[in-house]
Amino acid sequence: LDRIRSTAAALAVVVAKGCPFCSGGHKAEECEKFQQADLSRRRDMARTKEVCFRCLETGHMAKGCREGRPCGVDGCSQLHHKLLHPSPMTESARSSGS
Repeated sequence: LDRIRSTAAALAVVVAKGCPFCSGGHKAEECEKFQQADLSRRRDMARTKEVCFRCLETGHMAKGCREGRPCGVDGCSQLHHKLLHPSPMTESARSSGS
């Protein structure tokens, strides 16, 4: 029950803050503008908006991120978000979320 409450609270914060890239009511990783940009542009967008490279959330940077899940694209074990993986991704990897 506590986990459900914390998940709901986290979602409420995301919606209240809005997407850092387009101000929409969704997570950064769900942003079409961000997803459709090429890798170089996505990295620039994340840097400009001061978004964590691990989880794509604001309020902290990668060094302080609690997200411990590796990227996973093509077996990548690095701790960056899969939308910031430094190689071409399939459309299914982009649309599957994090």
